[in-house]
Amino acid sequence: MDTNSLSVKASSEVANMADVSAWGSQELSSQDIVIPRLLIMQGMSEMVTEGKAKFGDIIDNLEEAVVGSFDTPVEIIPFKLERVWRVQKASGKGELIRTIPIVSNPESPDFNDNMPYDDADKETGEAIRNFRAFRYYVVLAKDVEEGTFTLPYMVEFKSTSLKAGKKLATTMYTKNRAAGLSPAARVFELSLSKQSNDNGTFAVFDVKATRASNKDEQSHAFDWFKQLGGGNFKVSEEG
Repeated sequence: MDTNSLSVKASSEVANMADVSAWGSQELSSQDIVIPRLLIMQGMSEMVTEGKAKFGDIIDNLEEAVVGSFDTPVEIIPFKLERVWRVQKASGKGELIRTIPIVSNPESPDFNDNMPYDDADKETGEAIRNFRAFRYYVVLAKDVEEGTFTLPYMVEFKSTSLKAGKKLATTMYTKNRAAGLSPAARVFELSLSKQSNDNGTFAVFDVKATRASNKDEQSHAFDWFKQLGGGNFKVSEEG
């Protein structure tokens, strides 16, 4: 076989590899998708102590990439809310044991909207603490503008950030609905502030509605809302 034939064959194979359909299809369900989180780096966060990030950075916990900071808020379009209890160990670093959906209907057999902060694990008797948390699923305005395919993120508001989470819920599900708008009709600025107590100084999430979301932003958010609508997806707890 001459060199020209080899060159033609190689070019043909490269062209085939560039054809997405040539790779076949792989069925995935929402259970196979791992949703990354946007996390705040605190003074003793592992990435900070390792020199990979700074106090007050907002990071993608799967890629370990910095996406925002005290000086650089992140524009988000939230499209889905989950209200959960974070059940954590009362000792040590408060390791997460599990999350439980909050059920507010008092007539439901699973009603649990009044769980105490200090509690004991029913199986082990270990001291635990229950933290009410709002988990929002969001897309980044930057990603939509750049036209890059990206997963949505989960942003969790609890403890000192819970007030911001309630503010976000009020706009998405009360103000927007009253105006005949979708939950994803507003773009929010996800920013950080500093709060101090007896245990030190911490970075805390805050949110502020900045503008109406455009058609592309709402469409991208709605596509993910439909894909994740079943609720059987995993959230990365790394970090």
